[in-house]
Amino acid sequence: MKLTGGRIFDAMKAIVQISERQIAIPMLAKYRFKVLHDQLEPTFTNIEVARTAIVQTYGEEKFRDPEKTQSIGWGLFPNDEKFPLYLSQWNALRAQEFDLNVKPIPLAMIGNDPKGGIEIGEFSMLGELIFDNTEPPAEPVA
Repeated sequence: MKLTGGRIFDAMKAIVQISERQIAIPMLAKYRFKVLHDQLEPTFTNIEVARTAIVQTYGEEKFRDPEKTQSIGWGLFPNDEKFPLYLSQWNALRAQEFDLNVKPIPLAMIGNDPKGGIEIGEFSMLGELIFDNTEPPAEPVA
């Protein structure tokens, strides 16, 4: 399945969010999310390494103390002068396509627990990695 770097990046973030909330979904769906995570993880790691390099190229290291001995990481803000350069390279990386051997998860497998579940934003982040197998196929247009 062809996935963009952006879809991989966003899907991994959604899978982590879902796993941290420990939502009520069937065991088989939990397993499929784990398998999907493991399949996406190597490519996600490469994307994250590249994203970090872009941030370090255009951003600056932030420190907790005035002596600059306690780093809190690298940062870049939308009003920074170099932000458009960062955004251009990050968007190019997000648009890059990767051909991965992954199986999307059927929506019906996730269940329909009224006490909560996957949020709309997470479905958006997962995109085509979740498919609705409950709807009949569209009728061909004559």
